[in-house]
Amino acid sequence: AALEARDALQYDLDFSGYFRLAAVPAGWRYKGGSLAPGDFQSLGTDPPAFIALAEVKMDGQQAVLEARAYDAVRGDLIHGSRYRSSLANIRQAAHHYADDLVQKLFGAQGVGQTKILFVGRVGKEGKEIYLCDYDGENLLKLTSLGKLNMMADVNKAGTKIAFVSFLNTYP
Repeated sequence: AALEARDALQYDLDFSGYFRLAAVPAGWRYKGGSLAPGDFQSLGTDPPAFIALAEVKMDGQQAVLEARAYDAVRGDLIHGSRYRSSLANIRQAAHHYADDLVQKLFGAQGVGQTKILFVGRVGKEGKEIYLCDYDGENLLKLTSLGKLNMMADVNKAGTKIAFVSFLNTYP
């Protein structure tokens, strides 16, 4: 689960275009607690401006993503939050953290929690309606009508979909 959260967070931050992801040098470890200026000096001659850290812990049946972002030059905490979810939805918590970080640092809306509604071919003539995360994960088939369904759209609240279907006859 921690690897899933890490991968989602890295993908979101990279996709945002605001971050240049850097590899963490072998042996570098965040030791917890507060950070001081210079704690990131071991990250090389071109240190990052920000450090985003996240850790997944279990609290009973809930997963908790503890997330912190630091100014890598001064060591100041810029953003810190806890995101609770089921273990199965830990990727959503990582998407939420990425969006919050983009908003906090750059004043822009992140795309990590964006969904894509689309029509996909099933068999020779059928088309069904699907929903997935913006990165293609968490694919969910919304219809199973076995006919041609098309022109899917979602309401502003994101709670309902409308589509044209050839279920019984022509629309």
